[in-house]
Amino acid sequence: MLFAAGSVMAAHQWGEDQYQFEEDKPWVELQQQLPPYPKAENEVEFYVGPATPHHFYLDKTSINIGSDGVVRYTLVVKTSGGAENVSFEGIRCATKEWKIYALGGLNSQWAEPRKSEWRDINYQDVNRQHNRLYGDILCPDKLPARSVDEILRRMKE
Repeated sequence: MLFAAGSVMAAHQWGEDQYQFEEDKPWVELQQQLPPYPKAENEVEFYVGPATPHHFYLDKTSINIGSDGVVRYTLVVKTSGGAENVSFEGIRCATKEWKIYALGGLNSQWAEPRKSEWRDINYQDVNRQHNRLYGDILCPDKLPARSVDEILRRMKE
């Protein structure tokens, strides 16, 4: 009873229009520095599915679980034809969206993408790496994983 009275008094002191819950606050994306360019010895492979001939890796040193609810990582895709694509990306767990922050360029340098905007993660039969990362590895139960160790463990499953 005392707790309820205290809560009412606190709400009254703040005023009805000033009292906000955490989920009512607008989301603000954290500014992020680019990680060092990935090295082969830090790449950890994760399975995407039988429909793609490509191999997918995360640079374990680049994985960052942000306080803004975004899990950021460097993705390395090695195609069946021998090409290698590198990108620094993020997945926003609460909204099931992904974004490219930087692309691997010449001489192992980061390059700015033409478009860096949040995109929905939709199911695809081929190249479903973002769907796999979201649902099984980075965002269990639509929440960011608790630790990098948990992410690395999930990558092996």
